[in-house]
Amino acid sequence: MKKIIILCILALFLCACSKKEEAKGSSKTVDLGEMTADEQDLEEGSANDADDAGAQAQDDAAAPDDKKAARKKGGREARKGERPYRGRQPAEEEKLKAQEEENAEAAFDFSDDAKDDKKEEVAKAPAAPEPRMPKVRQGMSIEKLINIREFREKTGYSGALSEAWLLGQNPDQKYNSMRIATDNEKELGFSIQVWKPGNESAAAKRFEDLFKQSFGGQKVKQLANDAFSSNHHKLNELVFFEKSKRATVMLSCTESICSLEQLKEIAMSIQRRL
Repeated sequence: MKKIIILCILALFLCACSKKEEAKGSSKTVDLGEMTADEQDLEEGSANDADDAGAQAQDDAAAPDDKKAARKKGGREARKGERPYRGRQPAEEEKLKAQEEENAEAAFDFSDDAKDDKKEEVAKAPAAPEPRMPKVRQGMSIEKLINIREFREKTGYSGALSEAWLLGQNPDQKYNSMRIATDNEKELGFSIQVWKPGNESAAAKRFEDLFKQSFGGQKVKQLANDAFSSNHHKLNELVFFEKSKRATVMLSCTESICSLEQLKEIAMSIQRRL
């Protein structure tokens, strides 16, 4: 009985040892010839990449420095062209794209240029001369004594005429003046001055003062209560005193526009209207 048990134990031991030997032998056995198609393609691709890299390295070593730089620049530009907004957030990319589109549209918008051209044309156009508009008259009213239409009829002057101011004494309730000017700023044209100081003696004194201050004044008959005329500085002047109206009137005119005789006709018309 003991012998049978011993034999069974030996048999089990030998069986276990034989299995271990088989396992060791199977782990060491590798068949290099049995490779899959994918593994062969991977191995061949790696080999080709290595060959290409080697060829590129030889070309770079053999090529001049400028060709190397050009090749590197071309690679960078190609990568940049693929994605010009690389490394930016999507919102920032959209903003930059919209800005580029707006700039492209503005490059073909010539409306502002046309407006600038029109502004330049307006700026270059000569400004029209401002019409001489007399201010509202103050003081004693003398508008009814003479006007431009009547002055043309009395003198026959056909040039440009406009109502203007006569510099000197300020108008008030006892004095006023008016001027009919031509387009020549260097000449007087025609002017009228009227004094009504309020009484006969004051008006007579004004007449005498003007006579004394005149340049070679000469008395004129058949005009008002007293009158005189003078000629100086290419001007004809006529002054008269009207007792009933307690007024003294002085007329002045450029000699090339009206003569002393024409001034007398104007004076007689004014005398009736005082």
